[in-house]
Amino acid sequence: MLDGGSMTIGRKIRYLREINNISQKQLSKILNVSQQTISQYENNRRNVPSGALKPLANFFSVATDYFLDNNGNTSTDNILMIQVDDPVVREEIEKFAKFLIKESNKKKKLKIERNSK
Repeated sequence: MLDGGSMTIGRKIRYLREINNISQKQLSKILNVSQQTISQYENNRRNVPSGALKPLANFFSVATDYFLDNNGNTSTDNILMIQVDDPVVREEIEKFAKFLIKESNKKKKLKIERNSK
């Protein structure tokens, strides 16, 4: 997880791309932009157009507010907030969340493979 200070939209894109094991080239094909554009977004050399936020949010299954929230938090708590006091229940929820993320990543990889052809 990336910590400290506020995170830019570009750093959030890089974070999501990396935790989902997606290359810049793969993401560029999905967004119909060049790989260089993705690199520029991630390195804050180019502003991400507002019209690109919804496709990014949809692809990574986050709210568009995730990109606009400037508090630096990149954990999944920023995506889904739930309070569970029972440690056993919390562990089961975390296991299920990891399973869902894994399944979602499989679907994303299939989508990437289809877009690459």
